[in-house]
Amino acid sequence: MIESLLSVVGQRGVDALAFLLAFALTALMDSVFHDKLPHDHGREFAVNGALSKGKARGSGLIFVLCIALVSLAFLPFKVEYVIYTILLIASMLSGYFDDAAETAWNEYKKGIIDFAIAIVAGVTYLNFNGCGVNFLQWSFTLPYAVYLLHGQERKQAGNRGRPHPHRKGNEQSPK
Repeated sequence: MIESLLSVVGQRGVDALAFLLAFALTALMDSVFHDKLPHDHGREFAVNGALSKGKARGSGLIFVLCIALVSLAFLPFKVEYVIYTILLIASMLSGYFDDAAETAWNEYKKGIIDFAIAIVAGVTYLNFNGCGVNFLQWSFTLPYAVYLLHGQERKQAGNRGRPHPHRKGNEQSPK
């Protein structure tokens, strides 16, 4: 089916159609499941914390599942893409379960989960794409471990210091 669409509207048309389908599916599912999503209880010590009371949380669950469904439908079926889609869902679920937990997950638990997902993503990338680096006119190959560990260090550096938005003890003091 995708091949026939490609011949009619081209790659850009198929990409635009996938984008619009993902948007429409997300909007529809978000409105259908709005009442079933957890709702924010407000933040006691945050500035204007009561304003967030009653807003739905967890829409990322719907968004990511819609994106995963459309990705699997529109991307060529390759094991690599399926693994990335599973990792995307796993990453979303870790955040969703952390938000839904009564007591905050500690930083080590969140870090270990993120690190495991990042390692699997890195290994998947390297197994399907190799360790070659192309930079301007230079091409070279890095050792597997160096390529993998450098990517994980960069991923983990981006996750440091983020406060949890819905729990006591993580509020930013007003300045």
